[in-house]
Amino acid sequence: MYEIGNEEVQAIQRIISQRKLFRYFKNSECSIFEKNYSKFLSIKHTALASSGTAALTAALVGLKIGPGDEVIVPAHTYM
Repeated sequence: MYEIGNEEVQAIQRIISQRKLFRYFKNSECSIFEKNYSKFLSIKHTALASSGTAALTAALVGLKIGPGDEVIVPAHTYM
């Protein structure tokens, strides 16, 4: 089982104390993380998603995959 440590508790407290719970603010925790993660991966863009389903949906829309298109996926997944 995963455990939440002091670092995670402090991060959550910092976010709540800012009273900006949505990501679309200048210098939000999300935008800072995306920027740092892009640098870490040496890529131009990153985008956080609220779930794996949301991430996959965004990818499919971004690739203009729609009805009638064939998408090949593994037979077994983590879930």
